[in-house]
Amino acid sequence: MRSFLLAFISTFILLIGNANAQSWQNTDPASAGWSVDRLKAAQDYAATLQPTAVMVVQDGKVIASWGDVSREVNVASVRKSLLSALYGIAVSEGRISLGSSLWRSRY
Repeated sequence: MRSFLLAFISTFILLIGNANAQSWQNTDPASAGWSVDRLKAAQDYAATLQPTAVMVVQDGKVIASWGDVSREVNVASVRKSLLSALYGIAVSEGRISLGSSLWRSRY
């Protein structure tokens, strides 16, 4: 019974997510200020990494996409990597000091 309930809830959440999915509109990269040559270089580099898909979006419009961008991919750990990258940027910009502490001594 428990596995049936979990499967039902998972399917329900998936259906809600698909119902709210955004329809992406393509745009010409050059008219959006992107270099077509540099996008090609990025595509060539991405091919060496063998990603599932790559999508470049600016202001809700697709600048470029490679691979099957409609395929659902399990990205369970992507939050940690993204947070780590953002934290690293803040450290390099001096907005966060690694020597600081959240703990404040009373003495």
